[in-house]
Amino acid sequence: MLVKKCFAFLALTSIFMSAVPAAIAQRPNSCAQLGNRTLYINGNGAEGTLKISVLTPISPGYKFTARLTMRGETTDQIVDGRCRNRNVTFTRRRSGWTQRYNGWVFERGAYSIAGTFSHNGSLQYGWYAK
Repeated sequence: MLVKKCFAFLALTSIFMSAVPAAIAQRPNSCAQLGNRTLYINGNGAEGTLKISVLTPISPGYKFTARLTMRGETTDQIVDGRCRNRNVTFTRRRSGWTQRYNGWVFERGAYSIAGTFSHNGSLQYGWYAK
């Protein structure tokens, strides 16, 4: 009886494992879904909006522009926006400082991005957008 259960388990496992690559291949490209969105953003406790514009395909991935407005601050134009394989990077600059953001796209439930950013190359701080 134990031998039959082991063979049944192995058969189900091999069926599942052979189906995984096909399921992954059919998932939508997260980067392609990034454009034309306004997301709530929280960067190290500061809240605001991140308005992402149309994506431009590049090889590999996509580039984008965006506008970031933190509550109580002026709006900043995002530069060097890129998305490749769910990895999002962009830069926020003002006179005297630069912030570099790195994050990952998540598609479980609500669409979101989370990661870290540095301020003038210093420590890493957490951020997320949804």
